[in-house]
Amino acid sequence: MKFCSHSLQNIIEVKPQVFGRQAGDPMDLYEYFISCEIFRQILECVQYLHELNPPVIHRDLKPENILIAHNVKNGRLLKLCDFGLATVHDKRIHYRTTRKHMADIGDMRYQAPEIGEGRKYGHKSDIYSLALIGGNIFDVDLLLIDLDSRQPYSTTHTLLNSSALQLQTLLDSMVTHKWPKQTDKV
Repeated sequence: MKFCSHSLQNIIEVKPQVFGRQAGDPMDLYEYFISCEIFRQILECVQYLHELNPPVIHRDLKPENILIAHNVKNGRLLKLCDFGLATVHDKRIHYRTTRKHMADIGDMRYQAPEIGEGRKYGHKSDIYSLALIGGNIFDVDLLLIDLDSRQPYSTTHTLLNSSALQLQTLLDSMVTHKWPKQTDKV
């Protein structure tokens, strides 16, 4: 086991200052690229858990539970931690796990509504948490964005505007209220 002194939460807190950006200002190309790389690695970590046989649902994904490694091996900078609420999910038995999430455990800010309400849930509960983490990384408030307005991400980089709008659409599609319209994606 290796000691990791920083978490994603530390990165999120200092990222605007490191890139010389005020809160609410759009990211420049470099910050956006680095944010994409961070988010990609988080997605790959969770994908690994969900592709295990049987799959593992973390159930407590949040920036504090994503650690930053000091020595990068195999291109991996990020590591997931705190598997205390993780559960094994056997798809052969039922699409959703029957084990209920215990009330008042875990971080409600990143918890899918079905878990907090004690309803059955599946791997998509982690996807919901990932969307909110992505919102933190990219400074997108998923509760306030209106994708129908199609207002571009305001920056001088046209390429970044298009990419940021696609990212907002992706993050929005990962939020629970969109799931009944989708098949079993992700």
